Amino acid sequence: MRCLALIIALVVSAAAQSGNEGSIEGTVADPSGAVLVGAPITARNLETSATFKCASNEHGVFRFLIVPVGRYGITAEHPGFTSFVRQDIRVTVGGKVNLPIVLYVGRRYHGLAVQVNKRLSHDFQFIAAYTLSKVIDDNPTHGALNPGPGDLGLLSDSLAVRLDRGAGDYDQRHRFVLSGIWDLNYANHLPQPGRAILTGWQVGGILTVDSGQPYSGVVNFDLNNDGNAATDRTPGLARNTVFLPTTISVDPRLTRKVRFNERAVLQVSWDAFNVFNRTNISGVRTTQFSRSTSVAACGVAGAPCLVPQNAGAAAFRTPISALDPRIVQLSAKLLF
Repeated sequence: MRCLALIIALVVSAAAQSGNEGSIEGTVADPSGAVLVGAPITARNLETSATFKCASNEHGVFRFLIVPVGRYGITAEHPGFTSFVRQDIRVTVGGKVNLPIVLYVGRRYHGLAVQVNKRLSHDFQFIAAYTLSKVIDDNPTHGALNPGPGDLGLLSDSLAVRLDRGAGDYDQRHRFVLSGIWDLNYANHLPQPGRAILTGWQVGGILTVDSGQPYSGVVNFDLNNDGNAATDRTPGLARNTVFLPTTISVDPRLTRKVRFNERAVLQVSWDAFNVFNRTNISGVRTTQFSRSTSVAACGVAGAPCLVPQNAGAAAFRTPISALDPRIVQLSAKLLF
């Protein structure tokens, strides 16, 4: 398929007319080899900003038959797949660049949800819900990037996106929530003084249990020399293969309704969040190894080397942040 070209710089047009051009072609497919039809391809000259566009045909083939010589950035995309980006593709006079493009499936979510619901009867109701799920992606970033020596949003290797495919940052394998309400209507048979004290009470609460979210064990050095030391994982360790501890929170509520007349009701509530004051870890130290130039620390391995962070306040997995501690509140509301 011949591609349409959008020439942004006049100098590019002059170069093309002089026969100073080459071509770029290739195929677009998924990892299994199945061709992808209609995938938009963009070639941008990195020196002149000239932009050329086309799409893969019914055989997955794309062709830029005539493009001026120079360095190009190639991007490809297709619905449901991650984008392909390749920089510094060099086109020479009369040369033909063959560029096979493989697009990987984007973020995937697999989930199973089970819910048990007891409707209000005999002054009691509850809902129990359990979710088993898994998020798989290749470290997509939804915010702006600030490329530099410490940007966690960048890939560990921009030329090998597949290396970052693993559990998503928001992956949560297990989640269980139990909530219920119990109206304590058991004093209606008592004399008036007893009814005044014991009627109008309601007990409720929520139990939440979440499995920990994933993170990667990293080193504090730019091992692959890409200018960003924040994304270099421990050699041999895939992305997001270590998980935070499970979090558990019990949030009870006690309510008393005092009726003054047919229209006016005072509702007083006592609420507690994380009533058992459990320490729910939300962040840990992720540096698993640090670079050392000490001969004593490196030993027979020789300096420099990677030294495990397994002692002291900087040790790997040491907690550095937690969710809220116990919180108690008392509130009143007048209904009329």
